[in-house]
Amino acid sequence: MENPAMNTFSLDTYLNKAIGKLVSNVYKAVITNPKESIFVFKMQKVFRQAETIRKTYLEKENLHIPPFLISSMATECNLACKGCYARANNICGTKK
Repeated sequence: MENPAMNTFSLDTYLNKAIGKLVSNVYKAVITNPKESIFVFKMQKVFRQAETIRKTYLEKENLHIPPFLISSMATECNLACKGCYARANNICGTKK
């Protein structure tokens, strides 16, 4: 039997909330430094704008843009991530 909660899980929503929590935690750490606080506040605004842009592309062009980009120093990837840009463009260095 399938878990109904898994059917409603949205990785994008989860990651967007994680970004917000990360920024909030960073802001708490730098609150005593005005210069750093301003930088974090500006970055929070940029992250929110990026979230809106990702949602727009998904709705209008059915193009999924991930909230996080993961890079690796390895020349070959042993993962098979759904929506992997490197694999889709044959640049991930894996042998077929």
